[in-house]
Amino acid sequence: MEEKIKLVTVKEMGKRFAQIRKKLDLSQAQVAEYIDVPGINQAKVSAIELGTNVISPFFLAVELFYLQHVSAEALFGTTFNIDNPHLFDKDFTLASVAKARIQLLKQQIHEDIEERLKDWDDSLDETADYLK
Repeated sequence: MEEKIKLVTVKEMGKRFAQIRKKLDLSQAQVAEYIDVPGINQAKVSAIELGTNVISPFFLAVELFYLQHVSAEALFGTTFNIDNPHLFDKDFTLASVAKARIQLLKQQIHEDIEERLKDWDDSLDETADYLK
């Protein structure tokens, strides 16, 4: 993940947002309208696409808008190709979401197992102490 963060700069992310918006045949004003967050307008979308307004709370709203259309894996990947035939494929996007959810579930299961193992170890230690 750290490698992806280094490679995908703020300006690059804005550029990707603009490419996706254009591929969706939307204006910046339309994107602002679809996002429907008070205070976001065409100028804010433009600034985010230029990489100059990423500190604003609107950046996340814009990012979430585009994640409805392309997978996070594609959007944040080290390479981005707006002409990728699978970029807007809902199955591709859903597969990326499913993959992320599976990874999260796997992590949660591992944490649960570790917690239960610790509880069992503690319980066995208490029993062993009691029998001394």
